[in-house]
Amino acid sequence: MFTRLGIYSLLIGFFIAIFSTISKFMNQDNIWVNMTIAKLMGDKASPMVESIGNESVQELVRYFLFQLPVFGLILGLGGLFFIISFFMKEN
Repeated sequence: MFTRLGIYSLLIGFFIAIFSTISKFMNQDNIWVNMTIAKLMGDKASPMVESIGNESVQELVRYFLFQLPVFGLILGLGGLFFIISFFMKEN
């Protein structure tokens, strides 16, 4: 199950990364170019970051929400699913 999730996540991440790269290369401004999780969440992202008490955790969450592209997160999840699948026994 985790192997399939990893494959699907990697395919979706590469798909979004390819379209984002093509859009940047062609100087087109569309949804793929600067898509971050904060843009998907809207106005809820900033209060969520401000509610975290620890400064170092707050900076980490701020990076994941405001600077990391969505395809980077999806590719990271795909890699994590693959690592989990190595350690879990398939039924």
